[in-house]
Amino acid sequence: MYFIGADHYNNRIPHDDLQIYCHRVYAKLPYDLSLEEQEKSMDFSRFQKNINFAKKTGLKEFYLWGAEWWYWMKTKQNKPEIWEEAKKLF
Repeated sequence: MYFIGADHYNNRIPHDDLQIYCHRVYAKLPYDLSLEEQEKSMDFSRFQKNINFAKKTGLKEFYLWGAEWWYWMKTKQNKPEIWEEAKKLF
């Protein structure tokens, strides 16, 4: 759930002449939660929604946090979907 729509950022922040970065896009969870609990807050669908939201803001650069979690999900949990989707972004 987003409290402010992506268009809010795109239409109200004058970013054409500025370098504005989104410092954190939510894309990972702590390892100390069970896999079931982790997937309640972050799964492939949520990852895609967060990336799409970020793109709709119109900002040009984002720092995604979570590569180590994506890798852990791929290698230890046999869930490579987020890792593979993230590879398309870089």
